[in-house]
Amino acid sequence: MWSILCIGAGKSVQLDILRSLCYNFSNAGDVLMNQSIRDWISCNRMQRQHLMSGAYAKTMVWPTAFKLAHERHWGQKRANNMTYLTHIASTVRILRSNGYADRDVILTIAALHDVVEDTNTTLAEIDEKFGATVAFGVDRLTEKDGLPKEEYFAGIFACPEAEVLGVPLVKLADRIDNLRTLTNFKNVDKVIRKIRETEEYICPHIAKYPILGCMLANELEVLKRNPSYAGHFEAKEFAVIR
Repeated sequence: MWSILCIGAGKSVQLDILRSLCYNFSNAGDVLMNQSIRDWISCNRMQRQHLMSGAYAKTMVWPTAFKLAHERHWGQKRANNMTYLTHIASTVRILRSNGYADRDVILTIAALHDVVEDTNTTLAEIDEKFGATVAFGVDRLTEKDGLPKEEYFAGIFACPEAEVLGVPLVKLADRIDNLRTLTNFKNVDKVIRKIRETEEYICPHIAKYPILGCMLANELEVLKRNPSYAGHFEAKEFAVIR
């Protein structure tokens, strides 16, 4: 199956990308191919040519951004020892599965949201390849040395320009996946810091984003109920429009 899926993928898209982008998204334990790559990785050469050279590629930029993210994040691992690209794929998938499948700018920013922070890619390169709009969104999501957390999150959630581009939505999807992967994480102190950061800087804004806001609140509560972290937090409720 894997070899069939890789036919026509080209030198930069090898068998490993398919393996690395498998992720357990099901509570039942089914390992599924992430939907966010099914639109650009083909089962045969004809399909690939349609996706990357046909009408779809002319109107949707995010698959190209995803390819760049694959190249730049290649070899990186997450704290849970999974390949880092699973996080990029998951972030895109969350957005595509919850009403933003046709929002190309949002998905492009999502695919590239960590590429400047965690690789040697520059904002100038993002600007050149994808335009100033995408570069602005990626810049807002890039944590910089010395930048206080308050300013970083204000640049995402309190910036009208970022709001128009959907940058807060990308951050919510990013954090939802982060919280999911912290379950049973051995570094308890890091988990507690991440939970408190989410409560302080992100949760006050989730009422504006009903779907992703509810998802984030649910993941946060699931994590806080974990016996390893229980007792560190007071019960809090965040207004989410349902």
